[in-house]
Formats: sequence, structure tokens, C-alpha cells
Amino acid sequence: LPVLNQPWLLTKFAALIVYILLGTIALKRGRTRRIRIGALGLELLTFAYIGGVAMSKSMTSWLAYFQV
Repeated sequence: LPVLNQPWLLTKFAALIVYILLGTIALKRGRTRRIRIGALGLELLTFAYIGGVAMSKSMTSWLAYFQV
């Protein structure tokens, strides 16, 4: 499987699963408004992480741009 050869791709796939699960909590499964808002915030952070992994092709996401 090509996914297993590229650690950043496997990380991106795992983060996508987390993003989907947080989305279901934010939209439907959260019992209280506070839980739904918290899930939405984490979902947005996960989305930014996925974007960083896709752009840098590194598991460190956006931090890869700050390495010297």
C-alpha cells in the first residue's frame, strides 16, 4: 500500500478520520451546546493541521516551515 510508505500521507488520513468524527459531534452527537462548540473549534484546528500536512508533506504540519 502506498499510504504506508509515506508517513505524512498516513498522518493526513488519520487526521481526516478525526475531522469527520469531530464533525459528527459538532453537528449532531454533542449533547450540549458547549460540547458542540468545543468540537467545532477542534474540527477547525484539525482542518488547519490537515492543510499544513498537505502543503509541507511533513507530519509536523505548519511547524515544518519554522525549522532551521
